[in-house]
Amino acid sequence: MKTLAERFWAKVIVHDDCWEWTATTDRYGYGVIAIGRHSQPRVDKAHRVSWVIHFGSIPDKLDVLHECDNPPCTKPAHLFLGTHGDNMRDMTRKGRNVLGQREGGFGRIGEAHPRARITEADVIEIRRLHAERAMTRREIAALKGISISSVKQIVARNLWKHI
Repeated sequence: MKTLAERFWAKVIVHDDCWEWTATTDRYGYGVIAIGRHSQPRVDKAHRVSWVIHFGSIPDKLDVLHECDNPPCTKPAHLFLGTHGDNMRDMTRKGRNVLGQREGGFGRIGEAHPRARITEADVIEIRRLHAERAMTRREIAALKGISISSVKQIVARNLWKHI
C-alpha cells in the first residue's frame, strides 16, 4: 500500500513556478486527496497535505494559504500559515473579494466570472423578454439554459446588478 506522500507525488507536476495538482479538485479548483484508512476515509486539500509533508503538522486554528492565488498549486514556497481572518484580509488586499476588480481574481463579476453561464447580452434580453411579457420565466430559463430561480433573480436585479 502506498504512503500518503507517494500518492501525493504521483498527482503533482513540478514546474518552475507552481506545482500543479493533476488529480481530483473541488468546485473551487483546490486539489483534494483521500487520507486515512479505508474504514474511516476523509478528504483533505492537496495544498494542506503538501504543507504537512514539507513542514509538519498544521497548528490548530490555522489554515494553509496560497501566496500565488492558484488553487491547484501545492508548491511549499507558495504556501503560508494564517488564520481565517488573515485569509479574508489577503483576499481583500488582492482584490479577490466580491467587490474586487483585480484582473484574474475570483471577485470578477458578470460574464468575466469563471462560472458565468450567460452573457451581459443574455441578461438584457432576459429582462426585455420579461418586461414585454413575450415569454414566461420558465420559457426564458429553458431558452438560456438557466434555472427559473435565476431568471427571477435577474429580473428582480438581485443577480447581475451591474447591468
